[in-house]
Amino acid sequence: MAGMYQIFCDGNLLHDANIEDLKVYDPKLQLEQNATSSFEFRIYPSNPFYNGIQKLKSIVTVYQGKDIIFRGRPIELSRATNNGLDIYCEGELAFLIDSIIEPFDWSGSIEGLFNQFINSHNAQVLDDHKFKVGNITVTDPNDYIVRSNTDYDTTWNSIQKKFIELLGGYLVVRHEEDGVYIDYLADFTTLNAQHVTFGENMLSVKRTEEGADIATVLIPLGAKNEDTGERLTVADVNDGKIYIENTANIEKYGRITKVQTWDDVTLPTNLLTKGTDALAQMGQSIATIEISAQDMASINADISNFKMGSKIRVTSKFHGIDDYYVPTKMTISLFKQGSNKITLNGTVKTLTDSSVSNATTTNNIVNVVESINNDYQTNIPAQLQQLQNDLVSLINQTATEINLEVSDKYYSKDATDTLISEVSTAFTQNKDYFEMMFTSFSQSLEDVLNGTNASFEDIRKYIRFEDGNIVLGKIGDEFTVKITHERISFMQGAMEIAYISNSRIYNTALQVLESLQIGAFVWLPRANGNLSFKKI
Repeated sequence: MAGMYQIFCDGNLLHDANIEDLKVYDPKLQLEQNATSSFEFRIYPSNPFYNGIQKLKSIVTVYQGKDIIFRGRPIELSRATNNGLDIYCEGELAFLIDSIIEPFDWSGSIEGLFNQFINSHNAQVLDDHKFKVGNITVTDPNDYIVRSNTDYDTTWNSIQKKFIELLGGYLVVRHEEDGVYIDYLADFTTLNAQHVTFGENMLSVKRTEEGADIATVLIPLGAKNEDTGERLTVADVNDGKIYIENTANIEKYGRITKVQTWDDVTLPTNLLTKGTDALAQMGQSIATIEISAQDMASINADISNFKMGSKIRVTSKFHGIDDYYVPTKMTISLFKQGSNKITLNGTVKTLTDSSVSNATTTNNIVNVVESINNDYQTNIPAQLQQLQNDLVSLINQTATEINLEVSDKYYSKDATDTLISEVSTAFTQNKDYFEMMFTSFSQSLEDVLNGTNASFEDIRKYIRFEDGNIVLGKIGDEFTVKITHERISFMQGAMEIAYISNSRIYNTALQVLESLQIGAFVWLPRANGNLSFKKI
C-alpha cells in the first residue's frame, strides 16, 4: 500500500503533507544496492527548522508510512537567490567512510573479519553512526578466508575490497527497535508483492553479451612463501607449467591469459583444482540483463510499492524472461510518484554466445527497448478474498523445439492474479538434448494478503539427456551429477570432484563419519577419541 511520506531531521518533523508550515520541495530519493544512496530536497525560511540543519552532523530520516526508506546525513547545503536552501544527503552506509581500518593480517571466518571491521568502525564514530552486525549468510567454499592489507584504508573501502569484490553478496541496513543493523547477505529471501510485467509496467529491457572477462589461459597463484616471498604455483603438479589452458576455448577465442590469486591455498593440488574450476567459469559468456519498470503503486492504492532488498518477479514472453531479479536502483520523487522507477539487473553465464532464443518472437534481437503505455485499472479489490486453482496442460511446438508442461498453480483471486504456489513438470526437446524440469514455487499467502513483501521459495530441478548422457542438477546450484556409459561423475561447476568407474570410487578427499571397513578389518573410533584398527 502506497503510504504518506514524512521527513525528520534530528528527530524533528521537517515535512508532513498535512501541516502547512512543515513542507519541503522537490524531494528526490536515489536508492542503490551496495552503494551509499542519496536524498535531496529544498526548504524555505518559513520552515521552522530552516536554520537547524547541520552539515555532516544532522541525521535526516525519510519514512513511508511506518517504514524507514532512507536515513543519512546532509553533506551539501547551498542557498539560492530566493533564499531556498538546497540540501543534499548521503545514505547511512557512508558513515563507514568516516572510520579507518589499520593494516592487518586475517585468517579465519567471514563472520570474524566482518565483525572486526564493524567493531573497529564503531570505536571511532558517534553513536548515531554505529552499526550492529546482523545476519551474515555469505559463505566461502573453505569456510576460511585469508585477507591482509599493508595500508590504512576506510572501513567502506575495506568491506568493498575484502568482501564484496571477492565474495559478492549484498550489504543491507536494517532498522530495529534495539538499533541499526548491517547484514551481509548472499541472496534475498523475500519477494516484492508487485511484479514487473511486459505490457503493464515494464519500461525497457536491455540484454548485453560481454566478453571482457573471458580467459582461455590462467596462471593460478597461491599463498606466499614466508621465506622467499614467492607465491605457490601449479608447476609441480602440472608438468612444470605454471599455467593451465582451456583448449576448446582457445580455438574459439584465441589465447587470452589472466592471473588469479588465492592467498589461502598452500597445496599445489588444491591450487590446480581451484584454477581449473575458475578457468572453466572464465570461458563462459556473460549476459547482463537490465530492466526498468514503473512503480504502479503511485496510481493504484491497492498495490504495494517496490522495495529494495526483496526480489522482483519479471515476466515477458516477448523477451523470453520469467525469473526473479534483484533491484539495484530506485528513483523516487516523493511528490510525483508517477515518475518513480526501478532498475533491476541480472547476470547469466552461458556456454555459448547467444541472445534470447525465441526466434518466432524476437527475430534474434539482442538489445530491445520498448516503451509501454498502459491504462492500468484502479478498481482492484482492496483485499484478496480467495484462491484460484488452475490445472494446466500445455503443448508448444516450433521448428526447433517441442515444449510440454503440466502444472498445478494456485493464484490469489483478484485482478493481479498473484501466484501463491506452483508445482509443475516441463519437458523440452531440441536437437541437442531432452530435458525434464521440475519446479516448486511457494510464497507466504499471509504476506500477500497483507500487501507486504512475501517470503518465497523457488526450487527448479532438472534431468537432462544430452549426447547419450544423463545430467541431474538444480538451477542456481553448482553441484551436478553426470551419468555416462562408463562412469558416474560428481561435478562442482565444470570440475569433476569425484567419480565411480569400473567398480572403483575416486575422490579428491574422503571423510568417513562413523567407521571404515575393508574386508574383515575395520577402523573404529573409541570413546576416548582414539582410533582402533581390528579384525571382525
